[in-house]
Amino acid sequence: MAFLSDEDFEEKIEMAESTQEGSKNALRLFEKFCKTRDTPTIQDAIEEMKVAPHKKMIFKALQSWIRWLIKNDYSASTIPIYYSYLRSHLYDNGIEITEQDRKKNIKFPTIPEEEKHPLSLEEIKKIFAVASFRRKTMYLAMLSSSMRIGEAVQLRKSDLKLVKNRYMITIRSETTKKKKGRTTFMSREATRLVQSIISQIKDNDLIFGTSENVRASRTNETIRFREYTVKVGLDQKYSKSKTYKITLHSFRAYFITKMSRIDENLAKKLSGQKGYMLQYDRLENDEKLDIYLKAEPELFIYENKPESEAIQTLREELKEVKTGLQVFSTMQGIIQNSAVIDNPLAQETKKQLLKIKSKEEIREQIDKDIQKTVKLLYI
Repeated sequence: MAFLSDEDFEEKIEMAESTQEGSKNALRLFEKFCKTRDTPTIQDAIEEMKVAPHKKMIFKALQSWIRWLIKNDYSASTIPIYYSYLRSHLYDNGIEITEQDRKKNIKFPTIPEEEKHPLSLEEIKKIFAVASFRRKTMYLAMLSSSMRIGEAVQLRKSDLKLVKNRYMITIRSETTKKKKGRTTFMSREATRLVQSIISQIKDNDLIFGTSENVRASRTNETIRFREYTVKVGLDQKYSKSKTYKITLHSFRAYFITKMSRIDENLAKKLSGQKGYMLQYDRLENDEKLDIYLKAEPELFIYENKPESEAIQTLREELKEVKTGLQVFSTMQGIIQNSAVIDNPLAQETKKQLLKIKSKEEIREQIDKDIQKTVKLLYI
């Protein structure tokens, strides 16, 4: 048989590195569980499953494994992923468990829905204050572009192009979680810091990555980030899931939150998320940048946000009021210093002006009103 060959059967689609690692972890944990039931290896357990009188025994064994994972503090969100890897391995070894079988016979723990912690500007500044220059620059680039840590550590100088004093980033498909490339931008603030790094490296060099080994580089950055959060007291965990409230992924969430307020579709496009009818919302890079620039001030960490039109108008009005006060002060002084004014109209004007508060009192009141208005505009 020339058409059907053993080589075709043996050849498998190459899994992503993270998927391979997840599969290894799941099988390692299942083998550890097997040993608690006097079964030395996974293969021994599989051989028992193959000769089981009925499938219910297999389902009960898998349910026991899930309870064992819960008892050993594995998160409710991770357990279904581990099960999926194990199920795939069982299928490769001749044991098929359908999704309908799973729904009827195997129950996962309920995933607690806790409100996600919104990263604040103050928290960002605390982390940046203790981070090295290279890492602070990477965090700022991630925060202003929506890059994941896995994408950031694989970013090369050749992936950047300067457009309107901001770097346009080409995120290559092979570096992304879903193997789908995209284009995004980093802020003017981040661009200035990145320029100081890339001026010293070659086009194909990594900008932030410490190694060509992506997994090692990503793990290293996760460890360093945790050290920073511990140092500044931002290492709190959620009460239910026991995961950290602030992670490297928080920078990406910060970007999506800020950009969504300006243009929700663009927020999804730049971050590589799916959206309703998003495939029909097609923009040129220049159009994307124009919208990005509207949201950019919200992504600044150290630069001051430009004043809104309302604040600028308010300042102009205050200037006019102060000019009027100067005129009033001059008129009041002239009338008070007049020895004799026979004109009845002048006498009446003097009487009314003397009833008005002093210049200092009026200015104090106006300044208070201005401050109240400014606060309302920024709420």
